[in-house]
Amino acid sequence: MENLTVGSFGWDRAEWQEIFYPEDLPSEWCLDFYSNEFHCVLIPQTEWLAWSDEEFESVLESIEGQTFALYFAVQTALDASQQKQLLRCHQKFYQYEKGVVFWQEAFRLPSGCEDFSQTLLQKLDDNHKTEEFEWSWTFDGWRLSGIPLGLVFKIPSDGKEQAKMIKSFVESLPKDQVGAPFILGDLNTPLEIQDLRAIKTIAELLGY
Repeated sequence: MENLTVGSFGWDRAEWQEIFYPEDLPSEWCLDFYSNEFHCVLIPQTEWLAWSDEEFESVLESIEGQTFALYFAVQTALDASQQKQLLRCHQKFYQYEKGVVFWQEAFRLPSGCEDFSQTLLQKLDDNHKTEEFEWSWTFDGWRLSGIPLGLVFKIPSDGKEQAKMIKSFVESLPKDQVGAPFILGDLNTPLEIQDLRAIKTIAELLGY
């Protein structure tokens, strides 16, 4: 399988300021800068819900004309106005929006979004019913299923374990799969840019 696309859970991360992003880079240019090195991102629910008309345009301008994929996190159940905002994201970024990742508690697709590509994230415990889909991948106590997408909150520290993790994901994919996103990071824990780059490099060395 070729074209494993490595990206992060959110691009506006405080720990990247002055380490990844130049000190004098305006905040509205950060996605543009990020997209030069990484070609997909999972956008936190709190972020896309807060976007104004101006921010919609800023995001679109940052990725316009690029091969870039936007994925939207739905971490909690959406009310009617929030569902409208998700539908708006779908309509505004139709060329770049590639799917939605639903946390188990929020797994209900809003009306009008039936053509969304959906990936379900479930914590492996006894409290949740396991949904059955054609594809699934389990790692570090979490199960992803539906449309293939990798999401890892805690990156293994050992290089061999990192390679093992990537291979495990790729081997889980359908045989005819062409390309898949592999998202890294937790919103509550710093994601070191060198760790994200290391995963990207290992994937490339493995031929993905």
